[in-house]
Amino acid sequence: MYTVHPRNDECFYLRLLLVNVRGPKSFAHLKTVNGHQCQTYREACQLLGLLENDSHWDLTLADSVVSSNAYQIRTLFAIIITTCFPSQPIQLWNKYKDAICEDILHRLRIQTNNPDIQITDEIYNEGLILIEDTD
Repeated sequence: MYTVHPRNDECFYLRLLLVNVRGPKSFAHLKTVNGHQCQTYREACQLLGLLENDSHWDLTLADSVVSSNAYQIRTLFAIIITTCFPSQPIQLWNKYKDAICEDILHRLRIQTNNPDIQITDEIYNEGLILIEDTD
């Protein structure tokens, strides 16, 4: 059987299922776990326990929030997203987006001389753009 790089998402998860599920009858059968029809092969792999959960990445980011600045947290988040393939990156983003964008909020407060400015979707978008631009 050929190897598949993890970046080739669905093919990688399909291969993982083919190696671990005995006697599949169809592609739909591969996506069915305990009577639940999964939307993707990845979801089926998660339900079967074939993938690690994101607790490691969650703890890594939590530690970084305590000891690092927003730029460093943003860089770490970008590395995790691009090289570690967390199963639920949106949940990690939602949990740590305030810490990731803290420097952007601080800069805006100084620029406008308004310490009462609160974080907004525009600030989050700027944070996402900076993550996307991370090399």
